[in-house]
This record gives sequence, C-alpha cells and structure tokens, in this order.
Amino acid sequence: MPLSGFRELNERLAGTSQKLAPNPRNAAAGSLRQKDSQITASRPLAMWAYGVGASEGLGLESHWETLEWLRERGFRTNPYVERLESIEEVARRAAEWEQRRIELDYEIDGIVIKVDSLDQERRLGALHDRPRWARAYKWAPMTAQTKLVAIHIRVGRTGALNPWAQLEPVEVGGVTVSTATLHNEEDINRKDIREGDRVIVQRAGDVIPQVVGPVLPHAKGTKPFRMPTHCPLCGTEVVKPEGEAMHRCPNRACPSRGLETLIHWVQAAMDIEGVGEQFVRRLWAVELLRSMPDLYRLTAEQLLELDGYGEISARNAVDAIARSKQQPFSRVLFGLNIPRIGWVLARNLAAHFGDVDRLQEATQEEIQEVEGIGPDRAEGIAEWFSDEQNRALVAELRALGLRFEAGDEDRPQEGRLTGSQYVITGTLESFTREQAKEALEALGARVSDNVSKKTTALIQGEGPGASKVKKAAAAGVQVLDEDGLKKLLG
Repeated sequence: MPLSGFRELNERLAGTSQKLAPNPRNAAAGSLRQKDSQITASRPLAMWAYGVGASEGLGLESHWETLEWLRERGFRTNPYVERLESIEEVARRAAEWEQRRIELDYEIDGIVIKVDSLDQERRLGALHDRPRWARAYKWAPMTAQTKLVAIHIRVGRTGALNPWAQLEPVEVGGVTVSTATLHNEEDINRKDIREGDRVIVQRAGDVIPQVVGPVLPHAKGTKPFRMPTHCPLCGTEVVKPEGEAMHRCPNRACPSRGLETLIHWVQAAMDIEGVGEQFVRRLWAVELLRSMPDLYRLTAEQLLELDGYGEISARNAVDAIARSKQQPFSRVLFGLNIPRIGWVLARNLAAHFGDVDRLQEATQEEIQEVEGIGPDRAEGIAEWFSDEQNRALVAELRALGLRFEAGDEDRPQEGRLTGSQYVITGTLESFTREQAKEALEALGARVSDNVSKKTTALIQGEGPGASKVKKAAAAGVQVLDEDGLKKLLG
C-alpha cells in the first residue's frame, strides 16, 4: 500500500467506528484478508510484478527479459530495477538505496539481489524452499536521536504497570515518533535509560518505535528509573510477583481494569470486526459502555446519536457485536480477564472442564490438574470464580447468548510440533504474545509460562524476564530469537 494511499485510507477510517491502520504493511495485509471483496477493491492497493510462474513457449532466457515481457503487456514493474555487472556495483547500489528509501511512496526494508540467467537459476536451485539464486539484503532499522522527556506508566487490564517513553517528536524512517515502548523496569535499567537523556530511537522491524539506549554521557542531574511504589490511578501499593518482570496493581477495582478489559475483549478475545479500541474509548467517554454485557445491549439508535455514525455504520457495528456471540467458550474465558490466563490456558480449561458450571465448582486441586496450570494460577482461578460479582458477570453474559460450553474449536490441535513445549518471554516485533501462542498451538505445541526441564525452547523477544532466561540457562534449554520462531513456524 503506497504511503499516500495509507494516509488516505486512515482519513477515511477516522470518520467511522473502525480503528485506524497502524502502518501500510498491516493495512495491505488487512485489506487482502477482508471477507467482502468489495472492501478489498475499495482499498488503495498497488502491485509490482517481478516474475512469471508456470509458462510454456515464451523463450525467456533472463530475469531482465522477463521484466521487459511483463512491462510490454501492461503489468506494472518497478522502475528502479537495475541489471548490474559486478558485486561491487551491487554493494554501491545497496548503500545508495539505504539513504534514498525515504524518497519512495512505499516502505521497504532492503533490496533483493538475483542472478539474471534463468538457466543458472535452475541449476542453482533452492534449499528448503529458499532460492540459492537470490538474496535479500536488509538494512539495520532506521534510527534517530531525541530527548526522552518523561517515562510514564500505563496500567493494563491485568494490573500490569507498563512504562512508556514520551519523546520530543523526531522523524524516524519518514515517520514522526513521539512515544516509544520501554518494556519493564529491568529492561530500562539494563539499558540505563533516564528521563532527560538524549536517546537513540529506532523503529523495530521498521514499524514499532523503541528506545535503544542513551547517548552517553547522561544529561546532568539525571537519575536511574524506579517503578512507582503505588498505582498512579488508584494509589494501591504495587506488588512484583516472584519470577515476573512486571510490577502490578493488585486492586481489582482499579479504574484501569474496566476500560482496558473492554478493549481486550473486543480486540484480542472476541476479535469483533470494525469494533476496536477507539470505538470502546469513545463509548466509555459518553458512559454508554462500562462492562461486557453493556456491549451486547447497544442499539443502532444509540450509536446514531454520536457524530460520525450513519445508519449503515451503526448497524454494521451492532451486527458485528452480535456475531461475536458465536465465538467459542475458550475465547469467552480468555476475555473475562481472569488473572494470568491467556488464550492457550483458557482453551486448556475449556477442553478439560467442558462447560463453565464444572469450572465454577472446581476446587483448586481439580483446576491444578489442567495442563500448564500450577498451584498459584489454580488458586487465582478458584478465587476468581468464587467471587459473587464474577459469577454474576458469567450468568449475565450467558443470558445474553454467549457460549459457555466447549466445542471442537476448544480442543488442542495435533501437528508437527505435537509433544513439544515452549515458553515466550519479552516483546516480539512481528507478533503479539497471543498470536505467537496461537501459531505454536496450531502446530500442536504446548505453550507454558514457566521454564522447566520439559521446556523444548525459550522464545526470547526484547526486554525478556531475567528469571526465565536464568532458568533456561541453568536447565540447558535452547533459546530462540524471533527469527528462530519464524523458522520454527515455517
């Protein structure tokens, strides 16, 4: 998706209930995944043709001839493709395009170098589906320097205190960046990042802004970062559970929980099409939403009273919410915000107990029999279901038509990773934690939160939990980075 088309698309989406696309790559992928082909057709997508598949009688002898053949027949081919005579010329062009890429109306993270002769391509062949006749040359993420104005704390739906950086706005790779992720206190102090410092900022994977580290020496008078001792929203004393990297607010009534839980419900758990974070924040602000059941009582007439909603967009939102009632029991469990229960463990609970009645009446010992759930989690689940307010929430959602009995979608899948077990720590660039878990589970793997002798590998992203890394080293567990995860998933 061209950058100009991306900006045009977001301007269009801003006038609807749909969330804005975070970057052109996601926008292009999301446009192609639409079930309604008319929506795809309305998106500003573009294409470069680079090759020809199965063919007979064309008589083409080189890649260059192939591009000319395509161009003559009306296909769009990239005007910057060049045929070079030496690897030295290739190296010079690679260096030039690293500087010139911001001139383009689309994002790139490198160039591809190919052998021109089709006969040589055939003779060189491929290894594990990777061509020996082509190489992708990727540049380091684009970086910039700016001032770290302040470190703020956002309290998430589970009470986790998530630090983030407020930056003096700076352009990184053609995009203005004013905020960046900071992961957790351990990662901030490992990098020795301080308020008031000049820092190096990069867009990880050319998408997610993050602070790499300070420009030394530190600015005069700066001090190492310390996590607040009390929740910035409700004032409750913060706790840091043993073995975890995150600090947490233990107050279940903390104001952050309601809003963040609703955002989690519509985005991660129920995946409601066209209903995202902006929709929830807007309805929260006008007090139309305060709980999950409120979502299922919304009417098109209520939405029509808000600016930006017409009859079609209001009806589409209400219909999408109604369709989410068909999501499986495990998704509903995942959305309930039970402490330390992600989608994988929610599915294990759904498959083990079969329905919410058995789960609600289960003892801590019975819950502990579920794969991946230890004593601490079992105690937390039992406590959650013994709370009268939580039981009332389950009853209310059930009466509204949501599914609380397990189906085939809640059963673990079999695949080439069946029998293996993985632990994920830190922040991944190309996946959310839940997406990585789902991808591994889809291949039959089990995903646990704790490293043990049964762990096949630890998948480590940016800002990993120190205790998990130490346990993996002590147990001799293999450690995979994000590229290793991608290779594992194929």
